[in-house]
Amino acid sequence: MGTFSSINRMTGLYSGFDVDGTVKKLMTAARVKYDKMGQQKQSLTWKKEAYREMNTAMAAMRDSAFKMKLQGSFMVKKATSSNEDAVTVTGTPIASDGNTKIRVEKLATSVNEMSDKSVTVSGGSTSTLASQFGIEASSLNSYSDNDTVLAFNINGHTFTYTKKDITTDKNIYNIVSDINNANIGVKANYDSSVDRFFLSTSTTGSNQKNFFEGYKYWKGNG
Repeated sequence: MGTFSSINRMTGLYSGFDVDGTVKKLMTAARVKYDKMGQQKQSLTWKKEAYREMNTAMAAMRDSAFKMKLQGSFMVKKATSSNEDAVTVTGTPIASDGNTKIRVEKLATSVNEMSDKSVTVSGGSTSTLASQFGIEASSLNSYSDNDTVLAFNINGHTFTYTKKDITTDKNIYNIVSDINNANIGVKANYDSSVDRFFLSTSTTGSNQKNFFEGYKYWKGNG
């Protein structure tokens, strides 16, 4: 007598036919073509990568072959420096073989200027420019508050100060700040301990010697 499974199908005990084994074999046979397609896909991927690598290698070989036609490729000479921080060198096709020494005779320095005497007059103070420079108010009677009474030129930049500036609003520290903020390659400083005014260039070279072109102060009506 035959029996039925829980999923309502007859087992081999009834028919003598191995249903599960047959289904597995049929499934295995059906998957063969899919496995073959997967293998073909992987093979194509490998071929694509191989072609790409070959193209890259051929391009590099083509570039190398082109460079071999250039005369400079066979005439380049190597040059080295014992101190790359100080001197760098480059070889050219016509450079002679050998060693070259460089001797520094003189190093470029910045230019520094200092007032040759005290800036502040006897009895003066740094409260205002007029007080420090000894400019009496009576000498400026002919000028209005907005008239320029003091001017000087540094590296092509003119600094001007009005009557009101030197008598009320400005002192020597303001001049130092004006010069330092002008971005003209010159730094200023005033040292009250020695009562000296200092100017120095931030660049080097002989063309920096005349960076201060002088000043003009108008007294009275002059």
